[in-house]
Amino acid sequence: MRDAIGGIVNIQIILVFIVLVSGYLAFSVNYTKAFRAKNKIINAIEQYEGMTDNASLAEDGDTATYLKQIGYSGRSNCPTGYNADPYQLGFCWRETQVDTTNTALDKRYFSVMTFINIDIPIIEKILDRIEPFKIKGDTKLIITHKK
Repeated sequence: MRDAIGGIVNIQIILVFIVLVSGYLAFSVNYTKAFRAKNKIINAIEQYEGMTDNASLAEDGDTATYLKQIGYSGRSNCPTGYNADPYQLGFCWRETQVDTTNTALDKRYFSVMTFINIDIPIIEKILDRIEPFKIKGDTKLIITHKK
C-alpha cells in the first residue's frame, strides 16, 4: 500500500511540473506577440504622424496583416485614460500634448498598450488587472505645424 501512495504522489508532482512549464511557455509566446504588435503599431503611428490624419493607421493594411500573421489577438476593454483603437486591432492608445507654449508647432506623443492574451476564462478575469499582462510603449515626439 505504501508503494501505491508513493506512485500517486510522484505522478502528481510530474503533472504539476508539466502544467507549470507549459504555462510559462504559453506566457512567453503570448508576451512576444504582444511586444511585437506594440512595436509595429508604434512604428505605423510614427510613420503617419498620429491617429487622426487623412493617412492613418487604418489605411496601413500592412499593420493589420502583420498582426494577423503573428497571431496577435488583443482585447477591446481599455483602462481609464486610454482610448480603444478604432481599427479593431486589439490595442489601446492615448495622445499626450507637450509644450503648448509655441503656437506654431504641435508637439505630441502617443502611448500604446497591447495585451497578453490568455484564453482561459477564469484565469483571464483574474489576470486582467495585473500590470505584467499589459505591454506599454510610447512613440517618439511628433512635431507638426498647426493648421
